Amino acid sequence: MEHGNLLVDERLETAFLQHPLRAGWLEAPGVMVQRVTAADVASAPLALVDSIVAADLAATHVVLRDLAVVWTTASLITLMTHTRPDDVEQVQVAFGDVAPAGRAAAIASVQPFYGIEVSEWVNAADGPVDATHARVEGGPAALIAVEESDEETYQEDLGRAWFLLTDLPFVSHVCICPAARLTSDPRAVAEDLAQLRALLDAGLERGREVRRDLAKQHGIDRDTLTETFSEVEWVLEDDSVRGLRELYRRAMLATAANRMRAVWVARRAE
Repeated sequence: MEHGNLLVDERLETAFLQHPLRAGWLEAPGVMVQRVTAADVASAPLALVDSIVAADLAATHVVLRDLAVVWTTASLITLMTHTRPDDVEQVQVAFGDVAPAGRAAAIASVQPFYGIEVSEWVNAADGPVDATHARVEGGPAALIAVEESDEETYQEDLGRAWFLLTDLPFVSHVCICPAARLTSDPRAVAEDLAQLRALLDAGLERGREVRRDLAKQHGIDRDTLTETFSEVEWVLEDDSVRGLRELYRRAMLATAANRMRAVWVARRAE
């Protein structure tokens, strides 16, 4: 492997890769888990990264279809409103700890799908949910919000809204590597990719333990985790590639949508 660590974005969406590493189920000394930025990816041989972060590197990197995080009918993005979303007229919407792809999906869905007029998008760790304010939460906070639902607050899964709006899945994370590296040393890329796939396979094989530990760590009901992750897809099929391009298009990233190349490295036997 050439110089540099393989990177995995440190989000709940990628927990099934992270956990086998943290729990010591597999040794992967070349893999680093962190909140990954475009600057980090620029010097990495391969990375599983937020899909909007990946857009910044569309000119120099290629998307590897063999590994991704794809949400078909659910997600880790929750919209919180004071009444039914279709009864909300105009509000300020505050983002909690929401990843870039989740923010893009929220901005692309809230007005077109629910008809909510957003007066302003802001960042706020906490804040009210009332007649003039709504919130979008991501990761563990999104699931906790759903579990703590009451008659005064309504929760909507924005990944589901995205799917109903576009008839395409929401792609939160993609695996990318430098295009030049894939051309010059495809075997090394395949070996690096196999390391991350091995982590994922271990996490899925021991999924009950992963969900148990995540539930304890974040204070989330295990059944909620099971339901949320039940229909996640871990590769980019054709509809997922279209979903990724549509996310870029709606996020006003037309250049990334046009330049992005998505290729199979070693199509896994089912």
